[in-house]
Amino acid sequence: MRIEIELFGALRAMEPEGSVHLTIRDGACIADLRRVLEAHALQGWARYQPGTLQCCAFADDMALLRDRDPVPAHGRIAVLMPVSGG
Repeated sequence: MRIEIELFGALRAMEPEGSVHLTIRDGACIADLRRVLEAHALQGWARYQPGTLQCCAFADDMALLRDRDPVPAHGRIAVLMPVSGG
């Protein structure tokens, strides 16, 4: 399955287009996608801090996705960095 991952926050600066296209196996869950994206980040993003994706939220057009949730069939995911402030 081909996945389009839109990046937000500090991750957006890691890719010139602000998004990544990756291939994962059919039936993969968000935890699988998180691992594939982590491997991509470690290999290609010079400023990436290992483990950063562990604290990021993954979402589709409608909801936040948990690690055990299947990757949506439409193949579009957003990765959101944690934020704080008030």
